[in-house]
Amino acid sequence: MPTIARLPKSQIRIFGKEHPPPHFHIRANDGSKAAVTIMTLRVLAGEIPQPALSEALQWAEANRLLLMRLWKENNP
Repeated sequence: MPTIARLPKSQIRIFGKEHPPPHFHIRANDGSKAAVTIMTLRVLAGEIPQPALSEALQWAEANRLLLMRLWKENNP
């Protein structure tokens, strides 16, 4: 799936054919990556700079329903 959101410090993505739990990926502008659960907003894997993580988590909290809908559409 294409990028869902382009933020000043990061991008938010959801991929198809993924493993549970429902999660999204953050790619920071420096190329670092992290996977984060949609429901708890906890980092599952990876590590990115704190400013990029904070920005992405703030966006994700405000858009949790969209993230879950897109997860379900791409991971039936």
